[in-house]
Amino acid sequence: MLKFFLFLLFGFSPFISVAQSVSIAPYSFSFWGSIDQTSQFTAEYKMAGVHYFHTWDDEVYRTSTTGQFAKKTSSFAVSLLPVDFRYVRFGGILFANRFPITSGNRIHFYLELNLPVRRFDISYRHISNGFNLFTTDNPGLDTIGLRYRFN
Repeated sequence: MLKFFLFLLFGFSPFISVAQSVSIAPYSFSFWGSIDQTSQFTAEYKMAGVHYFHTWDDEVYRTSTTGQFAKKTSSFAVSLLPVDFRYVRFGGILFANRFPITSGNRIHFYLELNLPVRRFDISYRHISNGFNLFTTDNPGLDTIGLRYRFN
């Protein structure tokens, strides 16, 4: 049954959708951010998106600024990316709970760099609180993912 719904979604969505996309970033890595082993699943419509972030380990971190212990968290989020050039998108993201660690914040900046290849985009995404603007702990999250654009 699930295969049937996926077939309908991918088969007929290009005819009924406007500026919709789905994407997956299977694994995060340390680049600007320091959080790894986190996956991102996203559904977007124009400049708004709904996200789910899932952590794959229960590692406890000692934060560099406050010295507190914190665990990684999984969370749902909504984003708004009003600055949209073809290859660069920028905006904010609001999480349902503190992210990416328990001493993190609920609101972050969201940067995305895209390389379009036909109906797909290869995307680098960085989520951060912007150089400690909202909290003293700023672990950040970096992912590389694949987006499918329905139109």
